[in-house]
Amino acid sequence: MTVIREYVPETDAASLAAHFLRSGYGPHHGLTQLGPQSMSAVLTERAPELFMVASDGEEIIGCIGFMRGSGRRVTREGEVFAGLFVLDPRHRNSMLAGNLFVKSFEKLVAKGTRAMRIEANPTNKKAFPLYLRVGFRALPDARADEDGYVELVSHLPGVIGDLLRSNVGEELSGVLPRFNWRNAGGGRDMTPTSGVGVQADGAVVVSYDLTAGDFKLRANIDMESGRTLSYDTISGSIGDLPLHPGLDQLGGPEVLASRTLGHGIIAEVDSFGSVRIYGPELPGPALVDHWPVVRGDISTGWRRPHRIPVHLETAEDSWLMTSAGESGTVSKLIRFTDGQMSVSSNLLSEDGDRELVASPWVSMRMAEKYILTMSEAWVGGPAVRGIWPADYTDFEACVDEIPSNSEAVRSVWRNSSMVIDTSWPAGTTVRHEGNHLPQFRRPANIPLTYDISVSPAQGWERPHRFLAPAGLNVEKVRRVQRPDCSVPRECLPPSWHPSERQGRDVLECGEQMSLRYSESARGIIGWSHQGNEILSSPYPSVRSWGSLTDWTAGLWAATCTPRDSPEQGVEWVGRASALPLGPIGDQTVQDFWTVTLNEGATPAIEISADFAFRNTPTDMAFYVTPATNPGASILFGGQGTEKWVVEATNRPWSLSTTRIAIELQNGGYLVARTVAGVNQEIFVRSEPKGIHLSLLSRIENETGKCSWKLSILPHRSAALAEMDR
Repeated sequence: MTVIREYVPETDAASLAAHFLRSGYGPHHGLTQLGPQSMSAVLTERAPELFMVASDGEEIIGCIGFMRGSGRRVTREGEVFAGLFVLDPRHRNSMLAGNLFVKSFEKLVAKGTRAMRIEANPTNKKAFPLYLRVGFRALPDARADEDGYVELVSHLPGVIGDLLRSNVGEELSGVLPRFNWRNAGGGRDMTPTSGVGVQADGAVVVSYDLTAGDFKLRANIDMESGRTLSYDTISGSIGDLPLHPGLDQLGGPEVLASRTLGHGIIAEVDSFGSVRIYGPELPGPALVDHWPVVRGDISTGWRRPHRIPVHLETAEDSWLMTSAGESGTVSKLIRFTDGQMSVSSNLLSEDGDRELVASPWVSMRMAEKYILTMSEAWVGGPAVRGIWPADYTDFEACVDEIPSNSEAVRSVWRNSSMVIDTSWPAGTTVRHEGNHLPQFRRPANIPLTYDISVSPAQGWERPHRFLAPAGLNVEKVRRVQRPDCSVPRECLPPSWHPSERQGRDVLECGEQMSLRYSESARGIIGWSHQGNEILSSPYPSVRSWGSLTDWTAGLWAATCTPRDSPEQGVEWVGRASALPLGPIGDQTVQDFWTVTLNEGATPAIEISADFAFRNTPTDMAFYVTPATNPGASILFGGQGTEKWVVEATNRPWSLSTTRIAIELQNGGYLVARTVAGVNQEIFVRSEPKGIHLSLLSRIENETGKCSWKLSILPHRSAALAEMDR
């Protein structure tokens, strides 16, 4: 018999861990197994408000959590993140999912929860439609963030709770089954923006149609704040309903102080205690150190942290910040000396078992990380997220069970602009995971300290001897052929003509090297050289790829949110937002892109974008899906430097670089490198389906142009030479 109940940590941890492993959900690196201790730690760090399980005897067969954090974002008071929604494979086509959610919803309403949030992959064909049916909605034009998630929100718990408390003269638990999410007018045709509209002042409003018998009501809610704007009675009658003021609105952060650390490096602190370090020629901060949190009370969130106003006192050589909370008073003292920041945080609490957590996050792109172990050995290499450093997203606590994680005594992050060198005293619990500096923990009433030294990259020499990270398929390779310095053949505009094979929608050009463009796909659907396909495209079908729901071309272009946006990073952008190709496309638009061909000794195309004036920073991106095989080699690195190689495997990973060579499925390599533009970067994603490239350039307050060159090389040494042109 299946029983749905609340999770009991003392007795359920082992069974819950076994359920996760049986369902194929958990840390995917194979370096550690999810056990009772790490399972408990994972839940503790997400700060659950409610965690429900479905059990059959002593076996857990389903679960769902409602927590203060998602692992990336933190909620406000009165909100929860739904997550860790895992069903045993034997029950995924049963009523278990709905029953788990109904029971959970009833408890959340009874607890006074105002809103639920969830991070969901839009290509998850089973889960995503379910979230929409139960009332989750997205902002207009929402796109999947760099991690592949669209954030959805539901204000139904607050709306239904208000209705019940205002109009029912009996116990809440007795009437909840009559009035829950099933009454919210949802259906199988819901979209992420069903019932969502934008007012004249720019406010986003979500409307919920609620029914109970003959009674019908529409509730209109401000999507950001959760404030009840109005109720519209469609049928039946109901008494006066109070309009809820919504959740606390603290506003955006305000910079309170800044300090120059030398060499164009600046530190600043905001009204929520977040410290940011900016380096020269970087599109965003190199390091963000948010306000520390009490472990188990509030989750950490590097995309959207917990926000609590802090009191700041500044002196000639220091900043002192303080903030009081339920678990005690947290202070953070930063002392500045010659390009160095000494950070000391402390939790003053009567409960000595509490822990303070500091989670400085490195935002450098195209970075390298090195750690020095207690045996004075250096380990490191380029940052390939998902490979190095280890990335245990959603299960970060499992890293603590890897012995090598605690052996480091120093870490160094660097890119072409600056170096961040960090050390900490013995006795500090550190976690090297993701882009953490690392993360630090210390018991209450004991100072949590770490020293950060920042300097220009030119002043730091990488260790001459270092080990590539253990167990990772990354190796250093060197250029074996001198680049061809002959004058390149001029790239010429293509001469398009209707395709004889693929109908009126497709235009093609070229002979030995041909391109095919589709207006409906909004991109290049085919690029071949001597009969070999260079791009992967499902045209004329439309399929999912990673977090894209409308993949159909192999090369397309779009503008997107700046990559240094903490909420989005490098977005997933598909056909719906693609720009037209000029001079073929709609020339009444201001933004378009062009392509030219070079059919010389090194076949290549050059892709360029002209863009109009922007009031705010924007990124211009070309997206490419090369035709590769599983296990394809990807070579990357800067001009004139050593190159690294990593393989495309079933394990997802991503990296940033300026030049790259990708092994193609029919032999040879595709090389991508910059030609012209500002803050250019190649962001590479490896997924089970293959490789996805985002060729990024920054658009800032002026008209301009960015260009990239994509070349076809016959073998590895020629590709290495082309990368160094």
